[in-house]
Amino acid sequence: LFADGGVAGTVFVSTSSDALTELVVVTPAVDLQGAVSLASPRSTVYAVARPDRVATFAFTFNRVTPSLQSVSPSAAVRTGGVLVTVVLANFPYPADVGVAFGSATVSDVSVLSVSSAAATVITFTTLASASASSVSCRAYPKACPVACGQAVAFDVAMLEAVQLLPPLPSTGAVAADAPVVSV
Repeated sequence: LFADGGVAGTVFVSTSSDALTELVVVTPAVDLQGAVSLASPRSTVYAVARPDRVATFAFTFNRVTPSLQSVSPSAAVRTGGVLVTVVLANFPYPADVGVAFGSATVSDVSVLSVSSAAATVITFTTLASASASSVSCRAYPKACPVACGQAVAFDVAMLEAVQLLPPLPSTGAVAADAPVVSV
């Protein structure tokens, strides 16, 4: 796809018949300079092997808003140290990602290799949280501040750690009709 004199995307044939050809256009990120959309009044598509067969049309770039697809696990212990995986849709890609965990910044955020322009997958380790029942978090491109329009908010519930104790041995006679518990 060529728009306004430059390459604006890659075109793939979705379906094709004698009557109709449907195309899928994948574009790189476009700076809309704060606008909701940006119209390109003259866009051109042609097959490299057939430059004489040209289609010209208007094309509009629309802003997409990054969103949360999933957080797993969505709860962690107050002592911290839980590895959390977050999947973000329409997040700037590739990007160096930061995570705010409450008012603190997480230092060990990883962008996984399965990430793409459609979904960015990150992991981070939770920090300790002494009193909150949940911690408000934000994932953001480090190139923009936490409050920028590309940050995605999510919560992580904080739970008390539970300590499991081994069963205590019986110290007396057990009645014949006492229930038996297996662990």
